[in-house]
Amino acid sequence: MPITGVLLAGHAYGAAGLLLVLAPLVAWAPPKGEDRASRHRWRSPFRSEAFEWVGGARATKALWLWPLLMGLATWQRASALAPIAALVAWLLVVLACFGTPEPVTMLALAARTPRQFLRRRLLLGLGYAAATALPFWLLLGAGPAGWGPAVGVALFWLALATMLILTKYAFYPVATHIRSTQGLILAVGLLGAWHPAYPPLMLVIAGGLVWQSQRRLRKILGDRTL
Repeated sequence: MPITGVLLAGHAYGAAGLLLVLAPLVAWAPPKGEDRASRHRWRSPFRSEAFEWVGGARATKALWLWPLLMGLATWQRASALAPIAALVAWLLVVLACFGTPEPVTMLALAARTPRQFLRRRLLLGLGYAAATALPFWLLLGAGPAGWGPAVGVALFWLALATMLILTKYAFYPVATHIRSTQGLILAVGLLGAWHPAYPPLMLVIAGGLVWQSQRRLRKILGDRTL
């Protein structure tokens, strides 16, 4: 992974190892041999309305991945790159949660206007994203990086998470388009910050996603009024 190379170049071997070990775990799916009773006993800490987090947490094993990330980031807290690497890994969990489009019937049952629907999805998605990422931000702020950079990292992380959610509905319901665009946005967002055109490029991408997601939802839901 290119990010791992950056960490190794900065001699952050613990953080690099953390990312190498944990990033592939995001793609894990529940065991095929899991019986129906065990699935029924699984209890999610997320509200059922936040179905992306409910299904994503199950598919990515997030309920045990999160404490593992937190423990390793705390162990390597002497390096500011350790919580940053954990945040990147957790952003991959967010990517996995919002990479699969829900059935069209779920959108129709929402009984909201496209703007209200999108606002609600962002509120739930970012709410849980911020709540689960907050300990990593606090760990970063309490470490050598300081609180100023930690706030900047938090805002940047939330901006990327927002664009991942918007991408889902901008290209809904074509899963391949959603995932490929999300991957491209994540790659540009994480690896292109050094380029002078980065700020205006990200603003254009964000604006385009807002416009396209609302346009796409209007086609599916229609111009509803409550």
